[in-house]
Amino acid sequence: MAEWAKRDEVKHAWKELAEENGLTQTDLVDVERVFGFLDGTLCRPAPLNFSMDKSRKLGWHGFVDST
Repeated sequence: MAEWAKRDEVKHAWKELAEENGLTQTDLVDVERVFGFLDGTLCRPAPLNFSMDKSRKLGWHGFVDST
């Protein structure tokens, strides 16, 4: 994804979308930082599962609604 995001047509499309929607960041910046994370997440050899099972077994049952 990082390589895709560096393409001129992608940068141009982002600029158009940003201007049409009144975004303050009209340039696609920090491509390696933003899309590098996505690459690492999607290109893993094994699925990454987030589970609260272990926490619950250790007694962590409560939560704080931060919305």
